[in-house]
Parts: sequence; structure tokens; C-alpha cells
Amino acid sequence: MDSKQALTLIKQEFEKNLKDGLLNLQVKWLIDQAETLQIIANRWIEIETNGTKEEADDFYTFVQDTLTNNH
Repeated sequence: MDSKQALTLIKQEFEKNLKDGLLNLQVKWLIDQAETLQIIANRWIEIETNGTKEEADDFYTFVQDTLTNNH
């Protein structure tokens, strides 16, 4: 199981518990943080694999935008 599959499983279980009335805001916050970090990591891997220097130079802006839009 890779990290994306693990995160999906955790999110599914959390949503099931949420439907059952077991709200845990700290767990939701952790899931949100993990999803945000996964977006950032995936973008960096794309840049390292097939990206250009300009994309690498713009990565900081991408991170700032991602953090701003996801919180």
C-alpha cells in the first residue's frame, strides 16, 4: 500500500465515523494537512521527473498558493 492509498483509506474511515456521529476535528485537520502535503510532493516529483527550470523556479509560488487555497 502506497501513501496515497493509505491516505484514501484513512479518509474513508474518517468519513464513515463522521457519518456515525463521531466527529474528531483533529483527525480531519491531520487528513487535510496530509492531502495538502501530498499535492505539494506530487508536484515536486513531476518537476524533478519532467519539469523545466522555470517550473522549478515557480515551485515556491506553487507551494504558497497551495497552502493558501487549502486552508
